[in-house]
Amino acid sequence: MRKEIEWFEEDGCLGGQRGLVFDLETKFITKWNGVVEELSKHNIDDVRWVIDMNVKSINERIGNIHSKLNQKETKHIKIDGGYKISEPLNENQRVKYEGKLNELTSELNWFNSISIKP
Repeated sequence: MRKEIEWFEEDGCLGGQRGLVFDLETKFITKWNGVVEELSKHNIDDVRWVIDMNVKSINERIGNIHSKLNQKETKHIKIDGGYKISEPLNENQRVKYEGKLNELTSELNWFNSISIKP
């Protein structure tokens, strides 16, 4: 599917990030600060973290899509300063959401099939 997996997130400092890119073919890790390392038993947990974070994100997105696909009536959601209205999907939207759900399920299966060994 892909030859690289990556995850970046804010680290709590102004404009700061943490994360890395792992090349599945060369087994090299490129960290957020540009440091490149070869996969070893000392940094394999970093790669597992990247996989886990991607799986968690995909599962959240799949849950959101299921929620939207199952919605049958208009919802009024209270937000600061008013309400947000969420309408049920029309047929065109439903087809797009189902397509996206299939893509995400395929990607989730791919992430779950990755076997990492130093």
